[in-house]
Amino acid sequence: MALFSTLALGLLLQGVPQQSKDLVLTRSTAPAGLPVYTASHALIVGIDKYANLPADSQLRFAKADAEAVREVLVESYGFPAANVKLLTDEAATRSNILAALDALADKRGIGSDDRVFVYYSGHGQTVGKDKDERGYLIPTDAKVNLAEAKESSGYKQTCIPMQEIWNKLDKSPAKHVAVVADACFSGLLTKSRALDDNMDSLGAYLTMPARQTVTAGSRGQRTWEAAELGHGVFTYNLVNEMKKRAKEPGRVFSLIDLFAAVQDPTVKQSSGRQVPQYNPFFTEGQMLFFSPPVVSQKGRGDDTPPPTQSSSQETELTVKTVPANAVVTIEGERGNSRTFTLEEARKVRVAVTANGYVPKEVSVDLQPGRAANVQVVLAKAKPLAKAKPAKLTLASQPDGAAVVIDGKTVGKTPYVLSENLTVPKQVSAVLKLEGYAPKTILATLTPGNTSGRLVTALEKGEGTPTPSSGKAIKLRS
Repeated sequence: MALFSTLALGLLLQGVPQQSKDLVLTRSTAPAGLPVYTASHALIVGIDKYANLPADSQLRFAKADAEAVREVLVESYGFPAANVKLLTDEAATRSNILAALDALADKRGIGSDDRVFVYYSGHGQTVGKDKDERGYLIPTDAKVNLAEAKESSGYKQTCIPMQEIWNKLDKSPAKHVAVVADACFSGLLTKSRALDDNMDSLGAYLTMPARQTVTAGSRGQRTWEAAELGHGVFTYNLVNEMKKRAKEPGRVFSLIDLFAAVQDPTVKQSSGRQVPQYNPFFTEGQMLFFSPPVVSQKGRGDDTPPPTQSSSQETELTVKTVPANAVVTIEGERGNSRTFTLEEARKVRVAVTANGYVPKEVSVDLQPGRAANVQVVLAKAKPLAKAKPAKLTLASQPDGAAVVIDGKTVGKTPYVLSENLTVPKQVSAVLKLEGYAPKTILATLTPGNTSGRLVTALEKGEGTPTPSSGKAIKLRS
């Protein structure tokens, strides 16, 4: 049931048409010699909660994906906050999405020299086979059965066909439209294209129209989200790469350049099960990214240097749990406390698990120099009346590591843990591979979840096992 990477829903961007023209990027925004966009808009969508899907089909990190993408666009790439529309969970309904697409095709709100960036994280589906395949975006209020990919199963009535989305996007007056989707994708063939990185070529790409799509997986592939990363694997790499490039003064890069940098780490972290794809839709232009100077509310360039950032300060986060023996993971590292060196406020993701309890993830706001203490209370899992299968694949990078549970070697990675359970259960295992340091991992088996995957990167060397939660990867389906 290949989940369709639904075209990252079209630009809902609208929001306030007049405001989108009040915040204008001037020529000082781009490096000398490059033209600029008159306005930048974005629609960001992330759906964890689906009202009509079963518990094992709910996602955990799609909303966090969307929030992280919005943050990097606004803080580092000159997208005015007023021009960035964020739709998460119950707000991402079919009617809201369609209304947003219509608004993005409205010449009264979008200009011919504008750029529009669309991002989607959530479920999608491919219905039909071969030439009859149709891809659908699955909104939060969809009434479908993911296991039954038939037109009669509610997709046509309650979801959004990909073709309809592109029909609307093609009418948008925006010069550059880029769609990035972190969801299982099937339906668009890709076409590779090289890009010259000299300034003259970049300027040419900027002046030509562009309709581009980047998807987290290739045709027929499913995509994954990782508990240790707190994001979808693809989005984690996308945001990290954008943040890294934002720190390089004068750096200008294209969407295809960004895609090339994100593809390889995504393939490696998903053990080759997820290969991001790029499609230019036969257009010659390229959306470009660059960090702008400070821009005034009226859109005029402000030559005043940005305020000097405060010096880095250490900030300690301590997590207490109920029950007290719960396992805490802070931004991918096991432990109940962790110290961060911060120059500015940031959000930190904390995951807490315990046998017999419902796992929980929370986001903690940290301020430089201010210690933070939080308590996470887990709810007891209600035992199922009848045990359900629970499966989790333990994988390693590289594969072939011995899996040791309770002092006994039970197999080699990739190794499938499988039990029938009525409540969630934690399993501790040690991964051992010659030439690599042993690593202890903690896996959570959940009744009804039979598609989980825990990927752990092994480090070269010898020594005692290092506790780790690994990358708890869940299929986005």
